Amino acid sequence: MAKQHRRNVWFSLAFIVLGYLGAANFYSYLIGLNTAAPFLCPLCPDIDSSGDPLRQFIWRVAILGSFNALLFLGVGRLLVFLVRIARRNSAVD
Repeated sequence: MAKQHRRNVWFSLAFIVLGYLGAANFYSYLIGLNTAAPFLCPLCPDIDSSGDPLRQFIWRVAILGSFNALLFLGVGRLLVFLVRIARRNSAVD
């Protein structure tokens, strides 16, 4: 059971990291990179504002990346749950 719990924790951490990386990729134009892909951060709005670009990047990744990470975590855990249910049902038949 401990092995399964450890695997669940790693899956959850991976989905959270993917959420933050998606937000960092979306707002990368603020630090001079142009790698934005809107599908990596569906909850990130395109905001125009003035100020220090590095500060804006950090703030947006921290705040809006949290929402994106929660979305990735929820969808990812749902997919893992559905795969486990499907495996369990196919093993019984």
